[in-house]
Amino acid sequence: MAAICLCLAIHEPYYLRRYTIFDIAENSLYEDDDRSCNMAMHNAQTCYLPTNEILYHLIQRYKGNFRLALSISDSALDLFEQYTPEVIDSVRALAETGCVEFISESGPHSLACLYSREEFIHQVQEHNRRIRRTFGRVPSTFRNSELLYGNDLAQTIAQLGFSTVLTEGSPQLLGWRSANFVYAASVAPQLHLLLRNADLSTDISQRFSQKSWDRWPLTADTFASWCENIGEQADTINLFLDFHVFGLRNTADSGIFSFLEALPEQILQKKHLDFLTPKQVVKKFPVRDSLAVAEYQSWNDEGCDLKGWLGNEMQKDAIKELYRLALRARSLGDEDILRDFERLQTSDYFHYMSTRWFSESQPDRPNPYASPYDAYISYMNIVADLGERLTKCEETKKQKTRASRSRNASPAQSNMQERTTQTGKTADPIAPKTTKKTARTRAASKVHASKRTVKKASS
Repeated sequence: MAAICLCLAIHEPYYLRRYTIFDIAENSLYEDDDRSCNMAMHNAQTCYLPTNEILYHLIQRYKGNFRLALSISDSALDLFEQYTPEVIDSVRALAETGCVEFISESGPHSLACLYSREEFIHQVQEHNRRIRRTFGRVPSTFRNSELLYGNDLAQTIAQLGFSTVLTEGSPQLLGWRSANFVYAASVAPQLHLLLRNADLSTDISQRFSQKSWDRWPLTADTFASWCENIGEQADTINLFLDFHVFGLRNTADSGIFSFLEALPEQILQKKHLDFLTPKQVVKKFPVRDSLAVAEYQSWNDEGCDLKGWLGNEMQKDAIKELYRLALRARSLGDEDILRDFERLQTSDYFHYMSTRWFSESQPDRPNPYASPYDAYISYMNIVADLGERLTKCEETKKQKTRASRSRNASPAQSNMQERTTQTGKTADPIAPKTTKKTARTRAASKVHASKRTVKKASS
């Protein structure tokens, strides 16, 4: 009997406001609260609440025979707590059924695994604690942002205590193999790999509403028949979907909610199909082979690579500049700075800078900028301001330390420290001051360089 492993990913980013060079060191409010609020409320009413209600009733109707897994980013949780707490209540109701497995991820939905392993580990551990605190569940399965995975990450995931990781069943990874079996990581044999069935997942996530598709309209019984045919030579059919598929990417009038309501019945009518969570899949089925993922891959539709987030010099420069601040932000421990630093790691912000996919963004995840260059300039201004805030906090901390030492020192030592303070001039090598002129000149040069690269590529 083959399993249908349905995993839904919940993620919402905060929208950043247009941040100019004149805001640096003057205004450290980075987020567009009105837009973030409007999008959170719209998505809650259009997608999360109706879908969670359907899922809850399906679990009740089929008395535990319908199961699924959920992942939810910290930025989504923050937005729901701030604007639509009823969404969190609806997810808690799903958790209480015992038929939903919660999957871990990097809390900010970041690309930290590529730039700071320490930051990545911290984010995952904090996210695990938050999932346990909010929903009473301890994740044993991990999915990285955008399903990023490579050999380089396997040992870290295993050391964090996970038994299973979800990733893309890309053609370049599989070769002659099938995505419909359980695999092991070649560099960490104790770590199970579950691979997304890209064709069936994309039928729902991308093609469901395309009237030009030769299989449109897709019905639940047709889809179940496809699964049955595959299931004759498979252990697990892994459907990994963005939660936006229900109500946003495919609107209500497309029939997506009717499809979701009818799917469990059609699947469970098949003699050799049932629903299992990732934890149940790896427990039931044996490992068929080990897989080596030499280069990082993602669930990006074209190429399964990282070009959607790191495909041009603007994207690479922006993320490197952000992670240059990582050690300073963590060592200071300022709550406001840490919150902003973590939220700025959200992968969406780097996707907005993509010159390749700028005109092809999904309607349910609109790009708020007029161009990739506008996205880059605004983001780099924010990073420059964050650096200024770090420098000020470091200087304040040093002043407090000197004052504390002065109070505890003898009179002779105090006089010596005072003379040193008056005459000594020392530079802080890790906290160079970034001026508005420097930030503006640097951002402009990067934009011009990227434009030349794009023109050269197009010619």
